[in-house]
Amino acid sequence: MALDLAHLQMWLALFVGAGALYAVGIIVYRVFFHPLAKYPGPFLAKITDAYQLYHAYKGDRHLEFWRMHERYGKVVRFGPNSVSFNSNTALKEIYGFRSNVRKAEFYDAFVHPAANTHNTRDKDVHARKRRVLSHAFAEGAMKEMQRYILGNVRTFCEQIGVRDGAADAKGWSAPRNMADWCNYLAMDILGDLSFGKAFHMLERPDNRFALELVEAATTRHLICGTMPIVDKLKVDRVLFPKLAAGRARYMAYSKGQLSDRTK
Repeated sequence: MALDLAHLQMWLALFVGAGALYAVGIIVYRVFFHPLAKYPGPFLAKITDAYQLYHAYKGDRHLEFWRMHERYGKVVRFGPNSVSFNSNTALKEIYGFRSNVRKAEFYDAFVHPAANTHNTRDKDVHARKRRVLSHAFAEGAMKEMQRYILGNVRTFCEQIGVRDGAADAKGWSAPRNMADWCNYLAMDILGDLSFGKAFHMLERPDNRFALELVEAATTRHLICGTMPIVDKLKVDRVLFPKLAAGRARYMAYSKGQLSDRTK
């Protein structure tokens, strides 16, 4: 019995030692010998994608990019295999029509269950899907959309002009959060164009819960995009249960709307 315990302790020590040695090797490689080692950036970001995952969860990833570029310059390494460029020439080279740059693995987190023009990384597939969608953006089709868009814009103007209670001494009504109201407008327009019906978020507060689901889903996608292994191992359900649950409700809600539209 004592011998078995000694063997177990020995193997456990070997396992821990091998793991520690592997981790040290990864750190040394990524900091000093990696092809991106020459680019400046936060030390922790060079080692692990957990750095940007943290800021994605915190909700200040965009601000952290600004801070990094302010500190390190136009080119910043923000992950073991990720570099951010802040220049007009890089914008054209990376996102230009004939650029020779492929979308990052980040977009794989959005592929559930099939790719679309937003998340597909294959340029041939993207071109094929874009051709299908091009008919919806033809001049005639755009003119047909006007009545739906303008109808919702009129409702938007009416709703933000409604007075909630008495005006103050200078005649001003209660303030409104225009970011929220613009979201209601966008969702109602998208509902009309995509599902054949507005969600009436502009008029009915009880319909606005879907925006919270959208926020949960997009935050979850952002987190899984910054560290793809979280998505591959499905550990987001353990690490971020509220976001994962919100995303699941959002997917169910979207499928319900699509089912109603296709009946």
